[in-house]
Amino acid sequence: MATELESNISRQSTKMNRFFLLLLVLSTFFATPALLHSQSNDGTNQEIEAAIRSYVLAFNDQKLDELANMWAPECVHTNRETGEKTSGRDAIKKDLAEAFSAPTKMRLTGQVQSIRVIRPEVALVDGETTISSSETEPITTQFSAVLVKNEGKWQIDSMEEMPLAIAPGAVEALAELDWLEGTWVDSAPGSQVFSSVRWSTNKTFLIRSMTEETDGVVSNLGTQIIGWDPRARQIRSWVFNADGSFGEGVWTKATETWMIKSTQTLADGSLSTGTYLIDRKNDDELTVQLVGHEVGGEMLPNSEPVVMKRVAAPTAITVPAAPPQQ
Repeated sequence: MATELESNISRQSTKMNRFFLLLLVLSTFFATPALLHSQSNDGTNQEIEAAIRSYVLAFNDQKLDELANMWAPECVHTNRETGEKTSGRDAIKKDLAEAFSAPTKMRLTGQVQSIRVIRPEVALVDGETTISSSETEPITTQFSAVLVKNEGKWQIDSMEEMPLAIAPGAVEALAELDWLEGTWVDSAPGSQVFSSVRWSTNKTFLIRSMTEETDGVVSNLGTQIIGWDPRARQIRSWVFNADGSFGEGVWTKATETWMIKSTQTLADGSLSTGTYLIDRKNDDELTVQLVGHEVGGEMLPNSEPVVMKRVAAPTAITVPAAPPQQ
């Protein structure tokens, strides 16, 4: 009997593999407000918290129709580990119904690490969750979700989830970016960006110095610092430009592509958001593309991929000392 039970549990676990993490993300994402770290205004924050409370109650009661209606009609869930996508409210509902049929009782815990309100009707939510039961080891994942306000109600428009690795130190976490060290130049028409990437003294940060030249004249300068956030357990970056603009990014890796979710305050005070995709072609070549780019609430077209190639570091210019005065 015990062997048969274990076999059934194993088959059920395999069957649930596609949506298992989705389920745990959803349940703890809509956890108690005490877990939230919000950067939004009080009014919007209260609305999101109300949606969170409603969702967790509906989940605990396994009210599938109510849960499904808390997703936007054209919602998308992405499993970054497998690359699999679940599109549409009906597909999400089907996955939830199948998950609720599991033979063992699951316990879900977790925390929402941040809420960022991009516009009054759009918010970004990041966090992590843990699921456990009497038959399985605890599983912890990270998630990133976009909530939209439709007809007065907050709904999930998109969500990405990924496994949570054991937290490394800064040196270990940044080791995957070691190949960036060096000098790079892009091939964009009309202007060129030179990037010099070096390690900090103790190799806990990567420092990128950027120079943009237009028609042979320096048009912008900037510095980017890439580091490991031990609290959020993710790679982050901060950029500061000579024109007064500044921003931050969160780095994640999907197969061989690095994705940087970027938020910037431009020199005129407007907000710019988007995702940079970095594809390493070989040791000496990479491409960079900006997608989902929005400035001041206006969506802009995706950029074309820009090729960057490694070049020899420029020779330092030595200025001879002035001859001693007679």
